Amino acid sequence: KVMAVSSPAKGILYRGTFERGKWSGPSALKARLRRGGALKPNEVFMTVVESRPLFVRTDLSEGSLRWVKKGMKGKVRSKALPELKLVGSVREVSTVPIAPGKFDLVVDVSLPKDAGAILPGMSCKLEFVVYENKDALVVPVSAVFSEEDDEDAKYVYLHRKGKKPKKQRVKVGEKSGDKVEILEGIRAGKEILAEKPKK
Repeated sequence: KVMAVSSPAKGILYRGTFERGKWSGPSALKARLRRGGALKPNEVFMTVVESRPLFVRTDLSEGSLRWVKKGMKGKVRSKALPELKLVGSVREVSTVPIAPGKFDLVVDVSLPKDAGAILPGMSCKLEFVVYENKDALVVPVSAVFSEEDDEDAKYVYLHRKGKKPKKQRVKVGEKSGDKVEILEGIRAGKEILAEKPKK
């Protein structure tokens, strides 16, 4: 009653803080935001967030860092409006980690007029095609083996009708799920064993 506080920006007033797009929620301040409660000096207890434009901020794992580049486009699926098809463009990938094994990823999203239900602090799913080879020769990961003294030396067992299986060295490429790309060593149409032959 004794203070008139003017907002420095137009937006939505949230109780609590926003840290990298994550809202703390009002429960953290419930005990202090009441009659007789006390706030600490310089404590942020309310945040004004502009509703537009919105962007996605998330953690990018160290293992995925090599795949994601500035300007890359992908799909953004909002949990609030999953049927809405949104396109995202990578604005920034941090060059230094923000936490052990994690980097900051910022993705710009173009929102149509009918996406008013999407608000700051909501979550979504990002999908990017980071590697594609339509002519790739792939085999089950379980059918590719490593030499005991050299884990990088890969091989498969070629099936030969009426003969003993032949051990064949191969060069592997990218892995996706339970499949691995074969770059050299065998060609399409060859049959390989799904597991090591019994001695």
